[in-house]
Amino acid sequence: MTLPEQAILIRQPWVDRILEPNECFRKTWEIRSFATQKRGKFAVAVVGEKHILGEVELTDCFQVAEKVDGCWCPVSDEAPFLFDPDNAIKCGFDMETMPDYFASKSKLFAWVLRNARRYDQPIKWSKKDGAVFFANVESDKSKKDKKTDKKHKKDKTKSVKKNEKP
Repeated sequence: MTLPEQAILIRQPWVDRILEPNECFRKTWEIRSFATQKRGKFAVAVVGEKHILGEVELTDCFQVAEKVDGCWCPVSDEAPFLFDPDNAIKCGFDMETMPDYFASKSKLFAWVLRNARRYDQPIKWSKKDGAVFFANVESDKSKKDKKTDKKHKKDKTKSVKKNEKP
């Protein structure tokens, strides 16, 4: 199986909601306090864990709310509003169950997700320090393969040098 090149890092229980097999209950909006220009297929990893659980396509991003005088408001009359009842299933929460970490934010964006798929088995991986939202994917197996390739290449280089004439 070929893994996507990058993973999107998401907290639980949202990962399980995104990878929900029943489309009627699947979370299709990942809400963030910033926009992203990234598009395409991403592995899905749980923040703080060392496994990739599935993959998803990130297809769009748009602002769904802004804070005005301490209250969440629609961006415009035409734009989808995060707290419309029809959107609660898309983001996995409503005004009453909104996660606390959004309280200090002034704008919220929906990262639109499609074609979510949970892998049959979690895939071990480790992200590099510093990555917060997206991380390059390199499974533990591919790291071992790269180390073996480097060692083999190094050994070949040594043997060529030994056989060179002065």
